[in-house]
Amino acid sequence: MAALCLTSATAVLLPAPSSAATGRDGETVAEGRHTARISRTEYGIPHILARDFDGLGYGYGYAFAQDNVCELADQVVTLRGERSRFFGPDGESGEDPDLASDTYYRGQLRAGTVQRLLDRKAPLGPTSELRRMVEGYAAGYNRYLRDTGVDKLPDPRCKGKPWVRPVTALDLWSVVYDVNGATGAVPLAPDIGDAKPPAAGDKGTAVSGTPGGKTAAPFVPGGQGPAAADFGSNGWALGRDATRTGNAMVLANPHLPWVGGNFRFYQVQLTIPGTLDVSGAGLYGTPLVVIGHNRNLAWTHTASDAQHASFYALQLVPGDPTSYVVDGKAERMKRRTVPVTVRDKNGKLSTVDRTLYTSRFGSVLSFGWTTKTAYAVRDANADNLRSMNAWLAMGKAQNLGQLRTAQDTYQGIPWTYTLAADTSGGTYFTDSSVVPRLTDEQLKRCARPGSEEGPAALDGSTTACAWGSDPDALVPGIYGPSHQPKLSRADYVANSNNGPQYTNPEAPSPASRVCTTVIPASGSAPSSASA
Repeated sequence: MAALCLTSATAVLLPAPSSAATGRDGETVAEGRHTARISRTEYGIPHILARDFDGLGYGYGYAFAQDNVCELADQVVTLRGERSRFFGPDGESGEDPDLASDTYYRGQLRAGTVQRLLDRKAPLGPTSELRRMVEGYAAGYNRYLRDTGVDKLPDPRCKGKPWVRPVTALDLWSVVYDVNGATGAVPLAPDIGDAKPPAAGDKGTAVSGTPGGKTAAPFVPGGQGPAAADFGSNGWALGRDATRTGNAMVLANPHLPWVGGNFRFYQVQLTIPGTLDVSGAGLYGTPLVVIGHNRNLAWTHTASDAQHASFYALQLVPGDPTSYVVDGKAERMKRRTVPVTVRDKNGKLSTVDRTLYTSRFGSVLSFGWTTKTAYAVRDANADNLRSMNAWLAMGKAQNLGQLRTAQDTYQGIPWTYTLAADTSGGTYFTDSSVVPRLTDEQLKRCARPGSEEGPAALDGSTTACAWGSDPDALVPGIYGPSHQPKLSRADYVANSNNGPQYTNPEAPSPASRVCTTVIPASGSAPSSASA
């Protein structure tokens, strides 16, 4: 029997039983054009069977709501920028002030960031199958909420709470977009939302609204940066030359939690007979399996050590801390006014206007903003809503060649390596993640050391330090598939969050190369790792 039980468990590539998704305990849920059958096996794992993607999403959303209605409701409050409305400006979002977080997310909504990406046709925008699946997921979640009633929810954490409301397809795509930015702009959301220039006559740094005036994330984005400090994982794909039976095996050991917080795994099997039959785990609020297997192929992900975002140091115009110099010419930062609704200690609601600042190099940050310098962050996943296209195509793939084609076609894997094996006994490793195109020469010339006032960054005073583009890249500014590390083996590939050159000691240097940006700390020399 095939199984992919994440957290130090092995996926053996043998056929799954045809009855796995249609057990006697199954319940059929239907509404309009949506129909699905949900069966639960040991430990309550849902198996969703449907005849089309509308129904598959509907069943998945309904089953997820049965298990995690509070988690998604809370996540949507954050993504709608409404935490201050329900919990106050310093409410229940952990260490990050709600007001700064709300400013960031309300700014995204007012800018129409996710909707703009949705308006694109595939491969840049979602495929029609995914659009139908996400619409169905929202409908299934809302069906459970409507049938159960907010006041009768079984989870006391959100029972009867006013912030538990129906979700939209846009909410779910916002979850996907947030996941994609998890090693770039997202951990810096409070710093983006609280950025403000120094007051007139102030020679120091503008005061950040984050706790203790400190940045909410470590200085170096991507790889071992803000999110990678919390993300870790191990993976092994064993080929025919490494197993006694000659069968391929995949060991997935991701370190994202099963419990606690929104950014965690949910185990599920998704089946449309003749079209899709994939089992594994997806991230909360997303519609697909992102680590898993089907009858002929299994894959896992580990956190890539490549950079997926860049800091830029902006040289400000003397006397105007909201203008900066590029190639000797002054450019004004763009401003966006963002109204945020805030609840005070007495429960009274009011609206405060906040301001977001952006530059050609991305969002301006709160920390390090003086009369001379400001810092911006450019996220390589800022226009990436392609990840679900890639994962759906990977779930359909029946061999390693098709998996590689899926990733090359959509170029949407946001920040992970991929390790895979198929029933031929072959294994495959790649870093197909979205990585800024910066050459070794640029890094050597453009890197600026960090200090107590700000992070290490690239020089934002010249376009010569801007990201380049590859001709085979779907979007400007990133490496294309021809420059991504790839390794195929009959024995094994392995990774524990280190560089691709350590995938297999028998092949220490994959033929292709990708530059892993390493921004140095103050006083150290810039470096880069290539594979």
